Amino acid sequence: MSPPLFGVAIALSVFSQSEGLTPSTLEKSLDQAIRTYAFGQFAEAATRLAEVAEEAVRLRSPPALVVRAKLFLAASHFALGNHPKATQAIEDALRIDPTARADPRRLPPHFVKVVDDVRGKLTGVVVVACDRPDGAVEIVGERHARCGDTVAVRIGRHVVRAVLAGKTFEQPVLVPVSGRVTVRFVFEEPVRLPPIDNMNRAADRLQEAPSAMRRRRALGWGLLLGGAAPSLVAGAVFQFLAKKTADDLDARRAQGVATVSDGNAAVDTIGRQETASAVLFSLAGAFAVSGTVLVILSREKKQPAA
Repeated sequence: MSPPLFGVAIALSVFSQSEGLTPSTLEKSLDQAIRTYAFGQFAEAATRLAEVAEEAVRLRSPPALVVRAKLFLAASHFALGNHPKATQAIEDALRIDPTARADPRRLPPHFVKVVDDVRGKLTGVVVVACDRPDGAVEIVGERHARCGDTVAVRIGRHVVRAVLAGKTFEQPVLVPVSGRVTVRFVFEEPVRLPPIDNMNRAADRLQEAPSAMRRRRALGWGLLLGGAAPSLVAGAVFQFLAKKTADDLDARRAQGVATVSDGNAAVDTIGRQETASAVLFSLAGAFAVSGTVLVILSREKKQPAA
């Protein structure tokens, strides 16, 4: 075959391969492109890997496949000396999965280090929200903060630890590239009942005011039935919704269809639902205690028989 016809045949072959990519053949095409990289044909590997990555995004393939294609595409550009394109491909992979790492078994150590270096330069934001501003917060391995702070940290998985009055609370977070993750802490204080002797003295003072006692009794039952009960039910509903959201996220992750943005959105939703549940349960407790105290104080003291 003459050189011009040979060139046309190669072009047609490449065109037909790229046009024929489907969800079922993408994995095979990616493996072939990676073998091309392994044989040292970096320019051809870069072309094939770019096509596979583009088609994988278009066909909404699993994020892991896109990340794998992007990292080997970056390795091909790096081997060709095109460091800006290599860096861009690494950043593209980390935007999809902030925890992605180069495979040290199939990629050279110096390139694995380049991926880690690029990751170390990318940041996101953690917003620490608390119901009390005096809590001390630590993003483990990163820096210390206070409740209400907005903290820039490196991308990836972190543990946010809050300490207040000797109690420690922890929440895991996944920080995406240039993303914003909100962590909410609710510091619950125990509800203190008034001493019994104080309640008895107050009851003695109310003996001469029966109308006031009736009003307090009505208010007490109103707090119990109109405040504590609805708050308890609403808190249970939000607790159920938080569990359902978590179960749905776990199911999507098990099916491999959950993206990082889906995970962050679900974690944020769960945080809001758990915060609402905790606040409602606290309100239910406050209503119940207040209503019980008012009912007890409104009891009429029996007079001794003459």
